[in-house]
Amino acid sequence: MIDLPPIVPQVIEHRAHAARCRCGRTTHAVLPACARFTFGPSVASFVALMTGQQRLSKRNVRALLSELLGIHVSLGEIINLEQRVSAALAAPYAEAHAAIKDAPYVCADETGWREEKRRAWLWLATSRELAVYRIDRTRGGPAARALLGDDFAGILSVDRWSGYHWVDATQRQLCWAHLIRNAAGIAERGGAGARFGQAWLNHTKPMMRWWRDLHRGAITRAVFVRRMATHRVVVAKVLAWGRACDDDAGAMARDLTRLEPALWTFVDHPGVDLTNNLAERDLRTAVIWRKTSFGTDSARGSRFVERMLTVAASLRKQGRSLLAFLAAALAVTGASRRRSPSLLPVGG
Repeated sequence: MIDLPPIVPQVIEHRAHAARCRCGRTTHAVLPACARFTFGPSVASFVALMTGQQRLSKRNVRALLSELLGIHVSLGEIINLEQRVSAALAAPYAEAHAAIKDAPYVCADETGWREEKRRAWLWLATSRELAVYRIDRTRGGPAARALLGDDFAGILSVDRWSGYHWVDATQRQLCWAHLIRNAAGIAERGGAGARFGQAWLNHTKPMMRWWRDLHRGAITRAVFVRRMATHRVVVAKVLAWGRACDDDAGAMARDLTRLEPALWTFVDHPGVDLTNNLAERDLRTAVIWRKTSFGTDSARGSRFVERMLTVAASLRKQGRSLLAFLAAALAVTGASRRRSPSLLPVGG
């Protein structure tokens, strides 16, 4: 049987003694840096874990602290604890942000957000070991540049959103899942473009089957590349007659013709996926947070969201403990001269 013992908070009292010299001067002992806080790092980590990872409301966290731990706090103190954690995560977040800009392969996506009751966007750049979130007031190219860096040199897996057009098509991989959904919508609407949409879907099916065969080991990469070389010629013909349409089908065909190299990056670069599902999965947590919180009420609240999402997602990818990381980050103070824990994978 597994059970929990009664949980009793540990209260630490700090006393600073004073001594009076014969000269009349009084010398006071220096309190440790942690003494300036009402609550210790474990309580702050627990609060951040509950609000930032489990997405509990501040009122629910206050009730949980009281019922489970016997700790009574105000709603304002919970916000203060969040901000204390946010400050401790600033350095690890900055290091992870710098690292994602230099990553060889990144998936990116964005979703709507609210900051101070105004429209904003939450951006994500993710790899297999790191995920970096950033809230911006715009959805344009400058926001994408701020996330990825002006000199991004890796391969970027995205949808066709124009905010990513500053990255050369040869460095991008368009998400085929998005393209399939676009083509299915065109086919279902009927009209002149329906033939293009249906043809796109028909020619996508064998490619997806070959992709699955490749990852199951049923075919070698050499066989896959040979088949795709023929397939690219067929798709080019579909785009050619699709460009003549004067509806959504024509717009899609013309756009894909311009971005044609970005359709096939996954063929030329092993390790690149043909969908952007990694980013969509990592963005789902942020979407759920937005739906339950309606965004953030301040810029500093946005920084807490960015940093907690980044730390939680990156540690999950690496199989590391979030609670232990938060405690380690909070243990770093100006007086300790200890280095903040790193989000970069071991050996990364």
